[in-house]
Amino acid sequence: MNSKKLIIISLSLILIIAALAGCNKPAADEKPVDEDKPVEATTSPDTVEPEAETGMKDGERYEATILLEGSEEKVGYEHAISKNVGFEIDYEYDSLARESESDHERFISVFETDDDAWNYLDVTSSTESADSVAEALTASLSNDFDSVEKHPITLDKSGECVYITAYGAKDGSGRMQTVYVVPATDGCRVAEAHYTIESAEGFGARFGNMMNTFSPIAE
Repeated sequence: MNSKKLIIISLSLILIIAALAGCNKPAADEKPVDEDKPVEATTSPDTVEPEAETGMKDGERYEATILLEGSEEKVGYEHAISKNVGFEIDYEYDSLARESESDHERFISVFETDDDAWNYLDVTSSTESADSVAEALTASLSNDFDSVEKHPITLDKSGECVYITAYGAKDGSGRMQTVYVVPATDGCRVAEAHYTIESAEGFGARFGNMMNTFSPIAE
């Protein structure tokens, strides 16, 4: 074997050894792994849980179309959140005024005064179960109305609740009342809608639409 071939073979061996040494050497920006230390898991951006939606804010307004007295009507809703009573609801701010107290929320007709109101929705809270409150209310309403009926109803946001209808006022006033007893984690919420026979298709329907936006929250 001549000297030229020996030089070529020697250079080839040197290049192979250098390449093998480079494979075992960590990159400049890569730290060597400590086998005794557990490897920390990393989270891919695609697996990060999104933040929960906060929902509508108290006082936020929007427009909606509802069926009222046999025809569609566009109304303006305002979102109301009551932390004292423990619920949120959307109400028609052009037709109803919101009155807040520590133990109840009232949505009263803008055409009436609070002292002698016939058309309003009153919402309170109870630590008792929905069934026991419904039983007590049914007995109480029977003292003032000739006909009181209780049956389940499903609301859009609250699910199944107890629905009580009372009509035939014994004082002959023509007043009517519907009561929604909505179960909650800390008891129940009681929404009592007051109106008259003449306003049943008006305010009665408005209160029914409002209750489909009703949702109990923790106090």
